Amino acid sequence: MNLTKLAFLFIISLSPILIFAANHGGTINGTETWSLSDSPHIVISDITVEGTLNIKPGCEVKFANGKRIQINGILNAIGKSDTTIIFTGNGSVEWNGLRFQNYSTGNLKYCIIEYATNGTSNGIYAYNPSSLTISHCDIRYCDYGFYGDHVSLNMTNNIIHHTTTGIYLRNSTLVNIGSGNTTEYNTTGIDFYSCTSPSLSSGNTVRQNSNCGVFFDNCSSVGTIDSLTLNDNNNYGALRFADCGDFTLGSGNSFSGNNWPLTIDTGSFPNSGSTIPVSGNTNNNIRVTSGSGSKTGTWPKFSNLDYIVTESSTIHSTGSLSISAGNNIKFNGGKNLDILGTLTAIGTLGNEINFTRNGTSEWSGLKFENNSHGNLQYCNFDYATNGTGYGIYSLTATSLSVKHCKFEYCDYGFYGDNIAPTFEYNTLLNNSTGIYFQNSEFVNIGT
Repeated sequence: MNLTKLAFLFIISLSPILIFAANHGGTINGTETWSLSDSPHIVISDITVEGTLNIKPGCEVKFANGKRIQINGILNAIGKSDTTIIFTGNGSVEWNGLRFQNYSTGNLKYCIIEYATNGTSNGIYAYNPSSLTISHCDIRYCDYGFYGDHVSLNMTNNIIHHTTTGIYLRNSTLVNIGSGNTTEYNTTGIDFYSCTSPSLSSGNTVRQNSNCGVFFDNCSSVGTIDSLTLNDNNNYGALRFADCGDFTLGSGNSFSGNNWPLTIDTGSFPNSGSTIPVSGNTNNNIRVTSGSGSKTGTWPKFSNLDYIVTESSTIHSTGSLSISAGNNIKFNGGKNLDILGTLTAIGTLGNEINFTRNGTSEWSGLKFENNSHGNLQYCNFDYATNGTGYGIYSLTATSLSVKHCKFEYCDYGFYGDNIAPTFEYNTLLNNSTGIYFQNSEFVNIGT
């Protein structure tokens, strides 16, 4: 071999390998394209996209601590199944996510978005974008995976995991989460807050979230929830509704291994045609949790399902809850139902409504507060003995009618303060005090 050529090869072999990176920051006004050949792309200061930013498949975008890309214009980050685009921190730092602002446009496909945890950060944040498509993306290890406010979007075939909240949507009308998404190993999988007509398309999987699978909070016109797979969600379980009014659970949902299939408050009402599983979950009943229900509706009677009050709950002054005949309302220890609005519980002879303890715990009773209303017929109250428990306690209720009810094994069967109720045809047995009135005028205990 020629020695000159050999020496040249030797020198080349000892030359250092140069790794190039492109640094970015500031404002993009025109059209800019980030290519694979310049990757990794390092965001050293906040970027504002006023024009168009295109990111090519295979690019890695790394952010300095606390930095972000804010999109006022257009972001296209379209990877491929075998050459994804990665958005991540530069080393172990915490960055601040992608932010789509008012009237912006985004198209993200085959992207990995991870470790957006600076302060309280979102992998993707969107406020009122003109158009936003997120497809086949992996969003992980962020505070919020996706956070949308006044948003409509096309979101399909994504996986969102190991976040505080996988998908959070608020103040949005007709917002839909498309099909094929998986939200797993989050604290809360999906959270709709103050949305009108929110929906999830069929084929979504929500599993192994530690606090709740899907949470509808203060929403309206929820409609029918159907064809979802809801597995192994802890605490509140598969589905939770807070002050959402009427909704329906379709027959195509798959529930298994959840702490509860359904959790509601006094302002949320499953339609009588709903399909709620009676087996396959840790607690196979309907959980009633704390909250102040301001809506009007009915808790129907479902075969082989009871309502279990695990936290004290309130009917708001504008709320009205009706309970259908034959229901069992069971209370955990120390819990009560506080009525500021209206409670109607009308059973029938042989199909009474039972207010009782859950297991051997001692509950605290129904409490009708100032200006409340109540109509109770053919109801049974027993074992309200927590502290000083009352089957019914009433303080200055505007109107209260109690007929054909039975009070047994309570500290006080009925306790009235500054009230003159209609109280007829009732039975009081084995209570410390059956009926007690104070500070009341024109009290009449009827026949």
